[in-house]
Amino acid sequence: MNEKTKMKVVWICEVSNSMLRRHLDLKIPFWHKFIRYFLGGSFEKELSDYAQWNTNALKEFESVDDVDLHVIFTHSAMRKKYQTFTENSINYYAVSKGDTSIVSFIKFHLFRKKPNFNMTHKTIADLVNKIQPAIIHIMGAENPSYSLSIRVLPNNIPIIVQLQTMLHDPIAIQAYPYLKYQKDCEYQVLNRADYIGTSVITFPKIVREHIKKDPVIINTSIMIAEKANLLEHEKQYDFVYFANYISKSLDLVVEAFGIAYNRNSSLTLDIIGGGNSLQIEELNKRLDALCCKDAVTIEGKLPTHNDVISQIRKARFALLPLKIDVVSSTIREAMWNGLPVVTTITSGTPSLNRVRESVLLSPIGDHEALASNMLRLVNEPDLAKRLRNNAAITVDEMFGNNSQRAHEWEEAYQACIENFNNGTPLPENMINKN
Repeated sequence: MNEKTKMKVVWICEVSNSMLRRHLDLKIPFWHKFIRYFLGGSFEKELSDYAQWNTNALKEFESVDDVDLHVIFTHSAMRKKYQTFTENSINYYAVSKGDTSIVSFIKFHLFRKKPNFNMTHKTIADLVNKIQPAIIHIMGAENPSYSLSIRVLPNNIPIIVQLQTMLHDPIAIQAYPYLKYQKDCEYQVLNRADYIGTSVITFPKIVREHIKKDPVIINTSIMIAEKANLLEHEKQYDFVYFANYISKSLDLVVEAFGIAYNRNSSLTLDIIGGGNSLQIEELNKRLDALCCKDAVTIEGKLPTHNDVISQIRKARFALLPLKIDVVSSTIREAMWNGLPVVTTITSGTPSLNRVRESVLLSPIGDHEALASNMLRLVNEPDLAKRLRNNAAITVDEMFGNNSQRAHEWEEAYQACIENFNNGTPLPENMINKN
């Protein structure tokens, strides 16, 4: 297709991977790392991979010929206000979050003042005005550094906000009360959105009850499929727990492992993910109290997604309890890599067993039940084998087609542009009516 006829699309998101970082001029001031460490902070996240679903989507759209894609993403530790580059026909615009400046550091760490990211948002809006896209797709409503730029974006360009999570789910803030700032962000962003993208069954009802009564919700899903690898790998650990931030469900993990270890002292656990010095100190104290510290390895944050996958494959099983996630990316990644999973019952995890038993489930907070399921995997090899095989089928059936999702996004862009500009009704099958 001729370049001039391509549909010009802007994505606004937060993402990091090794390819992107190779293009960026990054530096964390020494004083910042030194002081933040002693305040219990860490900059590991910004210098390692995150938002893998966005990396998956970028990879998929490299082969979408009908879209002229411009990706605006925020990133920490940038020396410049923004940088631009092109890779595999996709135009990238990296915008500094400004969070390594001495001013933002003092405001947050000394006065606990949340950053407003006004300069970041202005830069994003300036770039959008320069690009002049036909449509904007914002990946996630809850991230202030980029999602709140919606407040200063042009009103004459349709905006889809893609849900990554739903903090207005009543159980979300109960589980994570420190996310109130992000919840407020989510409210503002979804109120401004012209279209909300999600295929999650429970999310539309939450949006209508807690944010606005008449949203236009379309069936688009984040691109979460990963390449399956069921080949055998040498095992060093019995269980692995991994997350971007280990604190997400670490309390559930530690208590269950402590119970299981008390019944089988040969068990081992590998913990992978970011955590500040205070969290690690508390973790070690609790492991000491449970008399299982020597059986636990704490890896910290690994640089790339591939590093994480390589590490989890060293474990026999995945210990991945959830609190609010529908189905977490970590569960899917474990299933794609042949690790039988023990997790908890949320709004989404029972669906993994709807057709065939693919994971072991227990109620959230029932440490005894979680530990019992761990021991079932250890003591029942036939069960572990059955779950491994079933999970590989289930995860592909439910989540395994990024190419189809990319096609759905492209169709949604075209339909939303026509609806926004000309009032053309959206196709019935594109609307999420749950």
